[in-house]
Amino acid sequence: MSETPARSAAAIEAELEATRLALTDTVNELHYRLKPSTQINNAKVAAVNLAQGAGDSALGFLHDTTAMAGRFAVGTSTMVRKVATDAKNGQGPAIAILVGGVAVVGLLIAIPFRRSRR
Repeated sequence: MSETPARSAAAIEAELEATRLALTDTVNELHYRLKPSTQINNAKVAAVNLAQGAGDSALGFLHDTTAMAGRFAVGTSTMVRKVATDAKNGQGPAIAILVGGVAVVGLLIAIPFRRSRR
């Protein structure tokens, strides 16, 4: 077996000093991370990030819902125009749909008035 060369006192002291510095940095970092004020700040940042993510999700949902409502309104408008045109042309099913729609609207208007007179 080969013998390891003897280290000088200066080399040992330099190694010890480097180890002390590394341990000091580690202890300081642990002290900072475990301080209650650091923990509170980290929790605040996490809560803000969570709220922003939820807000972004809500905005995305609102945008999607608005787009769907717009498509629904356009489709409904087209359908109503077609029924009105068919009713003008004397088609029975279209006339029945319009009469039913008018009856429903009349009921929706009449019900609150009837309740308020009681």
